Amino acid sequence: MRGIVAKIRIKEGREAEFETLAEGLVTGSRGEEGCLSYDLWRSDEAREYVFIERYVDEAAAQAHVKSEHYRRIGRQMGALLDGAPAVFRLSALPSGAGVAAKE
Repeated sequence: MRGIVAKIRIKEGREAEFETLAEGLVTGSRGEEGCLSYDLWRSDEAREYVFIERYVDEAAAQAHVKSEHYRRIGRQMGALLDGAPAVFRLSALPSGAGVAAKE
């Protein structure tokens, strides 16, 4: 399984515009084959948002960034960003790995 966390900051006064665009991105992405979940969160920090994405595998994650809706909406969102996003690419651990046993 592949996870992606993308933290982004939006230019002041552009939050509503961003949220409208992001709604389309979330809706389109959730319909992609291989997408397990795709959610947008608003941080407690001003103008900061976090996308949390889960895919069945790397191929599904790559298909997402090649999708028409991602490319179209991503270009529009680019004008709203205040700096580069921080993107974390994650791989799931085998079931139970790294989890402390309950006593």
